[in-house]
Amino acid sequence: MRTLWRCLLLATLVAMSAQTLQAADTPFVVVTETIKGMISAVDVPNNLLILSAPDRASYAFQVQKTTSIQIGLAKAKMEDLAGQTGKEAKVTFKALRMGDVALKIEVQ
Repeated sequence: MRTLWRCLLLATLVAMSAQTLQAADTPFVVVTETIKGMISAVDVPNNLLILSAPDRASYAFQVQKTTSIQIGLAKAKMEDLAGQTGKEAKVTFKALRMGDVALKIEVQ
């Protein structure tokens, strides 16, 4: 009986380690999402945009040099967003482990 339990335990451990190795080989998929809301804060020195969504949740986005920023029909820079607090915006972003990274910011 002990031998049977040991075999079952060993088989379970081998199966679990095989699943772990398979999960490590699975590529990480990054999903792009878009959200609309009101700009509640802009932290230019830290390249951070805070957006308040209609459900009253706040979202913080890291703005990179490659982030496309548009105010109306004109291209803009991070510094230009500072004067847009309280305005509606649409942010396309990637949700990463390090935080949400803005790909495109459009202010109406």
